[in-house]
Amino acid sequence: MKSKTNIVDGKRILKGYGKEIAAHNNMVRAELLNTVRVNQKPLPIRRTYIKKPNGKRRPLGIPTLRDRVIQDIARTALEPITEYYFSDNSYGFRPKRSCHDAIDGLFKKLAQRNCRQWVIEGDIQGCFDNISHEKNTTRVENTREHKESGRANVVLILQKKSRGS
Repeated sequence: MKSKTNIVDGKRILKGYGKEIAAHNNMVRAELLNTVRVNQKPLPIRRTYIKKPNGKRRPLGIPTLRDRVIQDIARTALEPITEYYFSDNSYGFRPKRSCHDAIDGLFKKLAQRNCRQWVIEGDIQGCFDNISHEKNTTRVENTREHKESGRANVVLILQKKSRGS
């Protein structure tokens, strides 16, 4: 029986078939359903490093199974909000969008008559380490539609959670 997830908190979903595996996975899922609270402070992540082609190592944090469930709940709540405001020309890390869609979009744009014929590609080192999460959540929180729909409450919960309160 191989693990489908890395162990951080002692919980794992097993890969494979059979009554024992199904019983184990159902027990873990039931326990998660009974213990997950979105306002809980996340447990420490397990830090590991992945080798890059240039010889350097990229840090990777592996959250607990419970924290993965909470992250998915947050994603499910926030994704419709963020998707509404994202540019149609944004393709990175978005549902139902791929690098092939980005290439197709570039091809269509560059094929237009009066379009500039150059593309700039870049990678900002430590980009997500330097983005102000507080400014981003404040911007979403202050959007009139989200105040009226109550969705700003989800943002407030996540913002408080990220501050450790």
